[in-house]
Amino acid sequence: MNLFPNFPEKPYTNIPRMHAALRETGIAFRRDSNRLPSDGLALLQT
Repeated sequence: MNLFPNFPEKPYTNIPRMHAALRETGIAFRRDSNRLPSDGLALLQT
């Protein structure tokens, strides 16, 4: 949660902020908006 500085006051994020948080961890990731992953992380927006 420390990668989301406005949490818990703002308990939501967006794609650019999620990418920034992932980059800060050093974890490799790729964006594939065509399907849900069989394992890993999915950001769902309504």
